[in-house]
Amino acid sequence: MKVTVDIEAKPEELRVFMGFPDVRPLQDELMARMRDQYLEMQDPESMALLMQKMVMGGMQTATTMEKFFWEAFRQQSEMMTGSKNKDK
Repeated sequence: MKVTVDIEAKPEELRVFMGFPDVRPLQDELMARMRDQYLEMQDPESMALLMQKMVMGGMQTATTMEKFFWEAFRQQSEMMTGSKNKDK
């Protein structure tokens, strides 16, 4: 059996319906702090260091997510086939 449900809602309405917390104030505060920190920097080296930290943090997060998904796929494959990877 296949059931399809189409819901037309704004993101805010869906967030409230699903019971997710409103993180907009936290995001606004974080962005304000980042903006203030960026504006306080006068030399190009400090700005470059800030950008490098932001990019590298994003890369580490992406790498962690990739590892998580590959591990989940591997486990699902083992469950479906009943076999384990012998290369470990």
